[in-house]
Amino acid sequence: MTLTEEGWKSDDPLFNPKYPYADRDKRFYKTVLYDGVMFKGKELACYEGGAEGLPVVGASETGYYLRKYIIEGVDLAPNERPMNHYWVLFRYAEVVLNYAEAMNNAYGPDKVENDFTMTACEALNLVRKRSVKTLIPTGLDRVAFQKVLEREKEWSLLSRTSVFGISAVGRQANLHKPE
Repeated sequence: MTLTEEGWKSDDPLFNPKYPYADRDKRFYKTVLYDGVMFKGKELACYEGGAEGLPVVGASETGYYLRKYIIEGVDLAPNERPMNHYWVLFRYAEVVLNYAEAMNNAYGPDKVENDFTMTACEALNLVRKRSVKTLIPTGLDRVAFQKVLEREKEWSLLSRTSVFGISAVGRQANLHKPE
């Protein structure tokens, strides 16, 4: 999905340029703040010239903001009583997805050996059960499973950076519904 001078363009046949944020993977709505979404009791105007858009100082250059990790009830206005905000650096989903990747590389997606207790596919589905509810079937080869795993990492670790500030996801995430 790309915004051009002529409007939104996408190769996805389900994409509707009149409603570019409709019918996305449900994790999109939990992760991204975008133009027109309700946040903290008001509709965001993230377009250029909008209240949250450029040229406002500190506005996002992309028109998107990170929703993940933000508690809507916290007042961001300066006040006399400072509040701490604790950032999660290493998440449960990341640990489980790293396990799935290691198991896939070592044994394939559906095999478990030695003292390990779950397959790569079982580990991936453990993460998926918590959000999208649809499970990845067994029987994929290593390459096909790795592609599915990379897509899951894009969603689960979207906006996640390492403690060194290096992006954990090396390519643009596809924000459509999960496959």
